Formats: sequence, C-alpha cells, structure tokens
Amino acid sequence: MDRVKELKPLPFDLTILSDQAAYFWDPLWYASTGVPNLDFLLDTRDLVLGQNAAVSLKPAIQYAVTRIDRPETPFTVAGNAVTAEGLNRFGESLSAASKFFFRRGVSYKLTAGAFARVQGTLYTAHRVLGSILPAEEISFQPTNDKALASVFPLAGGRAFPTTGIDKAKLVIHVMGNLNGSLEWQLAVRIFNDPLARGDWTLGTWNALSSGNTPLNSGELGFNGLTITDAQWLELGIALRKSTDGSDNSRATIHVIPALKYL
Repeated sequence: MDRVKELKPLPFDLTILSDQAAYFWDPLWYASTGVPNLDFLLDTRDLVLGQNAAVSLKPAIQYAVTRIDRPETPFTVAGNAVTAEGLNRFGESLSAASKFFFRRGVSYKLTAGAFARVQGTLYTAHRVLGSILPAEEISFQPTNDKALASVFPLAGGRAFPTTGIDKAKLVIHVMGNLNGSLEWQLAVRIFNDPLARGDWTLGTWNALSSGNTPLNSGELGFNGLTITDAQWLELGIALRKSTDGSDNSRATIHVIPALKYL
C-alpha cells in the first residue's frame, strides 16, 4: 500500500474582485484515511493586476467528516502566500484521523486594489497508506432481546491480507432509526482458512442516534486481536437493541469502511 499518488493537475482561471478569501475547488473528494501529508506545487502565470492591485494565493484543504455535502470550514496550508507569477511548493501534514474525505483547491483574494486576474495549475501528490472499501446497505429489524446481536459482513465479505494493516474506520449513515434503541460496534475475524473463518470478535457497544444521522467512528483497533497471527482479516458491523422490550426498532444503515496501513 505504501506508494505515491499524483492527483490530476487542477487548472484555474480566476478573476479576483474582493479582499475576502474565496476558493476554487477540485470537484472531486478523496479519502483522507492513510494520507499523512500533501505536497503541492502552485504554478501561477498570466497575472494581470489592476491599478495598484496585489493578490494573495495559497493551496487550500477542506475536510468532510462523514458527508461531502456537509464539509467543514476550509483552511489554507502552511507557508507564505503567492503574490506573483512563478512556481511555489508547499507541504501540509493532515490531521485527518477523525475525518473521512478531503478536497484540495486554491484560496485567493486581493490584498490591494480592485481587480486582478490569474491563471495557473495546482499540482498535488501524496503517499497512499489507506483505502476506502465498497459500501454496504443493511436493513436491520432486531428481535426484542438485547442479548441477541447480528453481525453483517462489510466490503462484500472480502478477506484482506493482514500484512501492514494498522486501523479501520467506518462512516455510518443511519436512516429511519425508529426509536433510537439500537447499538453498533466493529466486528472482526481473522483466519487462515477462507472456508472456515470462525467466530467474530466484538469490542464495545456504541449507540446509534435516532432519526437520520451520519457518524464517523474515527480510527479503530481490532478488538484486542493480534491480526498478524493470521493471514486474512474480515470486517463486519455488529448491531443489536440497546434494551430489552417490545419497542419496534428498525433502521436502514449505510456503512462505508476504510483501512489504514502502516
């Protein structure tokens, strides 16, 4: 998994009319899991300045914890702002353990005057130490017995070589949780025989919010397992009622798993 990924060059053509920061974004979002840092090259050219005008440009990053239509406040990367034509390199360490997606772009504004225009390209590369896995949609309607838990395999039940795996992460979109009396946890099993995978190992139960609520698990360990004791690993999600009783609990749960590598 330890390799370098170069993102597609991001060309821009900006008309700058305000001293308030604006952003030009890549339309694509990327997995933040296992991305320790980003390297940028900001190539600015064809800068046209109005009378007494000056500009400030920098690469920018924006996170989304669970949903790309609910992003966080963007921020510019470390380093001096670009104020003229040329090639300028930047580096930024990501603090993305509790995030699931990021996108990159260019922040721009006037620092003097009333008009400027600039063209250029943002080049971006990063190490790849993680991957998003195929999503699963689960319709869950449990029995009224809290002691009975159900485990649903994730990523289509795929077996992953344990070599180099460090952490797991889940984004869970809860839809139509009828009464809020459901709980979840990461389920893991490790094995050498894909046809005899054995029992799931469970950890700590967590509440699922009622209604329609997304959550990010953050980086998770593997419930005390030494995963390198076996050749393969499978991820699942365990679901149950949080209390005994006759309440008619049910929910549809959309899960996006990810793995982080050393």
